[in-house]
Amino acid sequence: MDVLHPAKPRVVRTWGICVIYSELCTTSNFTFLRGASHPEELVTRAADLGLSAIAITDHNSLAGVVRAHAALKELRRNIDEITIRSTKRVDPSSREEIPKKRREEGGFNGYEKIKKDLENGSEKIRVGIRPEGKIIARENTKIFSKEGEEIGIITSGTFGPSVNSPVAMGYVKTKFSEIDTNLLLEVRGNKYAANVAKLPFYKKSYVK
Repeated sequence: MDVLHPAKPRVVRTWGICVIYSELCTTSNFTFLRGASHPEELVTRAADLGLSAIAITDHNSLAGVVRAHAALKELRRNIDEITIRSTKRVDPSSREEIPKKRREEGGFNGYEKIKKDLENGSEKIRVGIRPEGKIIARENTKIFSKEGEEIGIITSGTFGPSVNSPVAMGYVKTKFSEIDTNLLLEVRGNKYAANVAKLPFYKKSYVK
């Protein structure tokens, strides 16, 4: 089970040779009387130690692997969110989320950066995306321009029953954010056509 592709994986010196170490025989508490730690704890600890991979080898059960895989996905998501948060610029579409008085007076952490982004525009902006056909673009799907330039990434995607088609949201370079702009989504190594769509995808038609 691939852990986190750490930048500095754990290296062990054996017979004078440096090798990247991975634990290939680990049992969780699903192996009665032998394993003690929960699968989630094993994955987290492996990442803390810088292991490039870990093998959950419980006896007569795959329950530990399933839970370890779920924990790994959550761990990766948390790291991705931290990375995005540390590099993300302010999306102009979220301007109204900051009260006008706060925008004018400032005085809070990050104000100078936010003010600069609101005045000069953001490098990337969140948009709605409608894939063509039945393909569903999940989180972390890469977005390309029709010329093949990588321009963004999908943050969430699923099938929208209200519009009877796949829908997604993601961040793209601002110049590619116009409605109906043609895009390409890379799903399982293949590129599929999509278009920038207006948000929300569906507006309620009933009155309370």
